[in-house]
Formats: sequence, C-alpha cells, structure tokens
Amino acid sequence: MRLGKRYLGRMRSTSLVRRAALCVAFAPFAACGGSKAPTPAPTPNVDPAKAAEPVAAAAVAPAPPPPPSPLAAYASRKVAVFPLQRLAIGDSSAQAVSAAAMRPRGAAFDSAFTRTLDGRGLGTQWVLPPAMLKVAQREVVNRTDARALAVTGLGPQRRPNDMDVREPLASQLRALIALTDARWVLIPVEARVFAAADGQRTARVRLALIDGRGGQVMTLPEVAGKAAATEAAALASVAGAAADLIVAP
Repeated sequence: MRLGKRYLGRMRSTSLVRRAALCVAFAPFAACGGSKAPTPAPTPNVDPAKAAEPVAAAAVAPAPPPPPSPLAAYASRKVAVFPLQRLAIGDSSAQAVSAAAMRPRGAAFDSAFTRTLDGRGLGTQWVLPPAMLKVAQREVVNRTDARALAVTGLGPQRRPNDMDVREPLASQLRALIALTDARWVLIPVEARVFAAADGQRTARVRLALIDGRGGQVMTLPEVAGKAAATEAAALASVAGAAADLIVAP
C-alpha cells in the first residue's frame, strides 16, 4: 500500500510540473486557468489622406488681407473726374500728341476709366468724365474745355513740396466744380504709351488729386498698366490700374 501511495504521489507531482510547463509555454495564447485571452479590438480603417487633412489645414495660415487702396478714403466723398488731358508716345523727350489727334485715341482711356469706376460703385457718388463734359457745356463764364485744362504745372518736373494750384487751372476748377457740388478733383494729367520690340504696348498715366476749393494738390500718383497688343488695349489696362488706387477690384 505504501508503495502504491508513493507511486501515485510521484505521478501527481509529475503531472503538476508538466501542466505548469505547458502554461508557461502557451501563456501568450491562453490563460492558464483555461479561459481564453481577450480578443484585441479591431483597428478601424482610416484613409491616410483624410487623416492628414486636419493637420494640413492647420498648417496653412490664412492669407493676410490685401492692403487698402492708396486713395480709398476718397471713395465715399464727392469727386469730379475729368477726361484724360494729354497723350504722348514714347519717353519724356517725345512730343505729345496734338489735341485733335488725342481726343479719339484718349477716348479708350476715358471709356475704360469711367466703366471701371462705375462698376466699382462710384457712379452715383462721383461725377465721372461723361458728366463732367456736360457740366463744362453749362459753364458759360470761362468757357472751359474739360478736355483741355491748364495742367502744365502738374507734370513730372513739379517739385514734391509744391502744393499750390496755379492759375489759370485754379479758376478753371473752381468754376466747374461749383456746378457739381464736389470739392475734390481727379485729373488724368497725361498717359504715355510705349512700344516694345515685339510690338506690344504698355502705358503709364499720371494723375492729380486736387482740393478744388482750397487750391491744393493732394497727391500726384503715377501707375502702369499691363502689356497689350494695341494702344487702345494698353490705355484700357492702365485705366484699370488707375481705378485700383481708389477701389480694389
């Protein structure tokens, strides 16, 4: 009997040792107590492109607002806008186009400038070139031609600190703006057209913003347009650039 009990005891010890060894070997796959290991949660399918969208959006900073137009403060005031006064071809040594020849050619600038200013909401507040031509017809004292103002003193040779409007321009402006109830005057003084070797034309225009009642020159900006195939298109382009000084497109 004692031998049988010893044999059974050894058998049980051996069985326990083997079971312990099996538990250690299969521990990653199942619990030793016989219970199953927890099933890991499934990984959701995420589109890498979509996952990166929030990061990409956060990395793109908002674009800064465009700077205000230099003459934007005058958009809400009443301004009398005159037609183009002079047209020249080539550099400053070139002779200006005669008044008779300039008027039909300068009409491209006047039409584009009027159309652009009107399209940007200034047609009701400002007195645009077609209206100024009609105003000039009603001015019977000086018989001023709105297309032929005395703008010689507003050229590039004018000293930067010289702000006074000379006669007879000062009297011409006072007589005309008295019929419009406008104080401020915008004069396209001169447009200059340049021809490139490839036949393309570019144009620049010099403007004068004037306090007509006070007889003071406020600013004399000059802007350039984009290259175009014809003189008329170049003048229309620079008219748009001139309008950008007041109201951005």
